[in-house]
Amino acid sequence: MAVECVIKNAAKSIGEGPHWDDETSTLLYVDHHEKAIHKYCPESKENSTIQLDDTAGFVVPARKGGLIAGVRRCLVHVDGDSKKVTKLHEVDHGLQTRFNDGKCDPQGRVWAGTYGPIEPDVVNMPKIGSLYRLDLDGSLHTMVKDVGISNGLAWTADEKFMLYIDSTPRQIYRYDFDKSTGNISNKKVVVDNAGKPINDYGFPDGMTIDTEGKLWVACFLASKVIRYDPETGTYRGKVRLRSKDTNYSVSTFLLFQESPLAALEGRI
Repeated sequence: MAVECVIKNAAKSIGEGPHWDDETSTLLYVDHHEKAIHKYCPESKENSTIQLDDTAGFVVPARKGGLIAGVRRCLVHVDGDSKKVTKLHEVDHGLQTRFNDGKCDPQGRVWAGTYGPIEPDVVNMPKIGSLYRLDLDGSLHTMVKDVGISNGLAWTADEKFMLYIDSTPRQIYRYDFDKSTGNISNKKVVVDNAGKPINDYGFPDGMTIDTEGKLWVACFLASKVIRYDPETGTYRGKVRLRSKDTNYSVSTFLLFQESPLAALEGRI
């Protein structure tokens, strides 16, 4: 499998949440600690930036124009022309959390989660994060509580299941997914790397699903992306990366490149 560097030095801190906008043929992503949204055009090689006031967790295009993004503890709309930021919702009131990864489900609902201070370390940090769902009518719903680091999301092609990562316990979960309501149920652990060597398996982070229904999971601190079968939880291969530390930028951009289903994700 050929691995190509799409954008060199794409992020100054942590690159997150790559999303291919098929209507504009551009790649959207965020630079987490640099508080920035990036828009990269492969044809022109132009990489434009929208500067925000706080940390950026994810970005997706909005059906009615502009962008939906996670900024600190807020879900916001960013106007595509004026760059004006409008707050839609604030979550986790009174908690030291911030948004991390987010995606649209096939119906166009936005799913995004939060995480708290990584102290004393990833494994033992407080589980004060949550996973949220922003519906097409603008209403917000809490879907999962007591999350360590909310991360990768994916949906199966038949839209019967949703896959979700909490990096702290190093697990990937599968939920029954009701596409008509967006409700999830019957949580099941499909991949469990707890106790396995960090150098070999790392912490599961970004995730996508391929046309064969297999998961590609970025492994933070393991310098690789691992392919899993969500039906059996078995290891199906890996792609090694030429880096001392597999950071979010390298791994998530590779995941995007290997995901033919990315353009099928919905738009709110």
